[in-house]
Amino acid sequence: METGNKTSQGRRAFLFTAIPVYLSMSSRFLLWLLPLSFLVVAFFFPLSRILALTFDVNTLTSSNLLLAFRVLLFTFYQAALSTLLTLLLGLPPPIFSHAMIFAANPSFGR
Repeated sequence: METGNKTSQGRRAFLFTAIPVYLSMSSRFLLWLLPLSFLVVAFFFPLSRILALTFDVNTLTSSNLLLAFRVLLFTFYQAALSTLLTLLLGLPPPIFSHAMIFAANPSFGR
């Protein structure tokens, strides 16, 4: 019966870990190497290039700053418009349904 206990504990340890328990540290590192290298190539390298181009002194011209200001202004305009449209479409149904509940049953909520 104790051998069954040892087997079930080993299975339990294997089921609750993402990486099998029997792998050495170097094997675990190699398992992480592929996703980390993909992250570096697909995310960090393009991000570093974008940041390098963004904060370059030669790109800080008046026309570029005006373009950035226009883009930010349009972004805030779209956000305000979306918020107002959401409120206009989203608030009337609860208000009218609340009014209809009180009209159907005046003692509701007292």
